[in-house]
This record gives sequence, C-alpha cells and structure tokens, in this order.
Amino acid sequence: MCGAESITQRIAYWLENTALIGAIPSVARQEWKFEPKGYGNFIPRFANQKTFQTVALVNVRDFEVSGLTVENHRYWGMCYTFCQNGLIRDIRFVAHYDRYNQDGINLRNGCSEITIENISGQTGDDMIALSGIDRPRDDQWNTWVVGADPDIRHIRIRNVAGAAVVHPLVAIRAQNGTAAYDITIENLSDRPFVVEPVRPKGRGPRYALVRIGEWAYWTERPQALGEMRDITIRNLDCRYSEVGVVVNGTLQDALIDNG
Repeated sequence: MCGAESITQRIAYWLENTALIGAIPSVARQEWKFEPKGYGNFIPRFANQKTFQTVALVNVRDFEVSGLTVENHRYWGMCYTFCQNGLIRDIRFVAHYDRYNQDGINLRNGCSEITIENISGQTGDDMIALSGIDRPRDDQWNTWVVGADPDIRHIRIRNVAGAAVVHPLVAIRAQNGTAAYDITIENLSDRPFVVEPVRPKGRGPRYALVRIGEWAYWTERPQALGEMRDITIRNLDCRYSEVGVVVNGTLQDALIDNG
C-alpha cells in the first residue's frame, strides 16, 4: 500500500543545490497517446510512463530551473511542492488549450523564498498558480511533508508576458487553513495568442491578469481573514483581459499600484 506515511517517509529528506538549466529553445515536449477514460479527460503517456507534470520537484531547496520551452503539456507544465530558496526563470510555454488543466508553473503548499521571472508564451489554464489548497492524502499522489510549514510565503513574480487562455496569468489560492503571504507580483502583460486555442471557450475575452482567492478548492474550510495577506501588485499592462485584478476571497494588507 502506498499510503500517506510511506510516501512521506520516502521524500522526508531535502534534495539540495539542484539545477535544471537549458538554453531556449531547449524543449520539453510531451507527445500524447490519447486514451479516453469516461470523464472527457485523458491519461497521458510520456516515455512509456503515466506522468502529470513535465517538471515536478518535491521537498527540494536551493534550486534553479531555467532556459526551457515547455510544449503540449497535459497537466501543469511545472509543479513545485514544499520547495524553498529557488529561482525559476526564462521559461516559455506553448499550449493549444486542447485539454484542461494546462497550467504553466504551479507552486503548491510549503513553497517559500522563490523568484519566478521572465515567463512567456501561452498556457491553457493559469500561467502561474500559487495553490495552497492541499491536505495530506492516503494515496500514491500524497506529497505532504509532515512537520513542514504548509504556507506559501516570500514569493517574487516579475516580468510575465503571455496569454493564459481561460484563466489569469497569476492566481493565488489558500484554503484549508493554509496561508499565502509576502507575495510581490510586478510587470505583467497579456499578449496575443501564440497559437490559436482549440477549444471554443478560449476564443472569448480572457479572464484577468491576476486572481486573488477563490471560493472553491477547499475540503475542510475556505480561507479566513488574515490567511491571504501582504500582497503587492505593480505595473499591469492589461490589453486582452476583461480586468486587471480580481479578488475572490479575503484579503488583508495589500497594495495594488499601477501609477
């Protein structure tokens, strides 16, 4: 049985001083064999294995991921969980929005002291998502680190220019008692589509440049006042989205400045 305890034990030690560095146009491309499973969804096949993210780091600190183009990813292009002291930069995405959940970069619970910069291209879903929504799970997908701080904090996002087809360029969510705080987002610009979206929903006005909070994705309770705090947003160039910033939950001590 791959329960929560066994998986957590397997990832209980830090991987340190790690770098994944390419030189654009270095390409991480996923070629898919589609296999319908009954929910309008598909199981991905890549290198003869089931996979869900092109790049996935769990419980890693002192890392850099840079200089990559990610094309045709099935779910999130990059996923980071309980990672600290990282630099993610010079990343380009090319997604056709021919399948759901094509996020670009997803920082999950426990991520801190991470800079994300110089991100471009097109994703089907959020280009960058800070998602403090997980809880320990008793299955093979559990990546919870027992005893670690689950909050998302001390994150810097800057110089993002691209198209997120049906969701924002940057989304921040914190549920189930997790907090998201000390987050700075600056120099965002939405751009024309890189490739024409396949699904019709992607052909209308885009949602927003930044989304803060969401009344969904919780199992124990939604976020409380103070759990989304110290958020700074500066310099938004909103040309193709309906709005610049959407607040969909509690928010405390925030600065939104486009002056």
